[in-house]
Amino acid sequence: MRGGEQTAEGGRRKDAIGTIDGCVTADFPCAIGLRIPVGYSKKIDITLGRQGREGERYTMLASIDAPGEPLHCTGFRGARVDRVVALLRSRGVPGAVFVTADGERATVPGSWYVHEGVLRSAGTARLLVGPTHRRPSVPGPRMWADDCRKGSS
Repeated sequence: MRGGEQTAEGGRRKDAIGTIDGCVTADFPCAIGLRIPVGYSKKIDITLGRQGREGERYTMLASIDAPGEPLHCTGFRGARVDRVVALLRSRGVPGAVFVTADGERATVPGSWYVHEGVLRSAGTARLLVGPTHRRPSVPGPRMWADDCRKGSS
């Protein structure tokens, strides 16, 4: 955020620290770069990230349909497992694990419905699924990425 803009905690920055570009994540904004004035002496916390290595599990998760993610603007929520898995494969994500009301599974019927999803690693999606259109009751945050505009996929 540029000086005076809103912070992740909802307050306003009063210093001269500013971001350079940004992205969308599940619960907070992220910056692509920072401008910090020479001589700045206050304490700041900066979290750095990088692209995941093959097979490495991600620490920070964003909805699989957030901008820049493989299912952005695909309308996957409420679609059948078979359709979503095929869509993921066509977009470079060959693996999927499934979370149900009873826990995690390697396979589920293709006729089940997908409610949410995140990338677990570079090649594996983690999908919340169930046998009906009703979202299973599972612990954890709900992952929503509503920033879908015509022509933005």
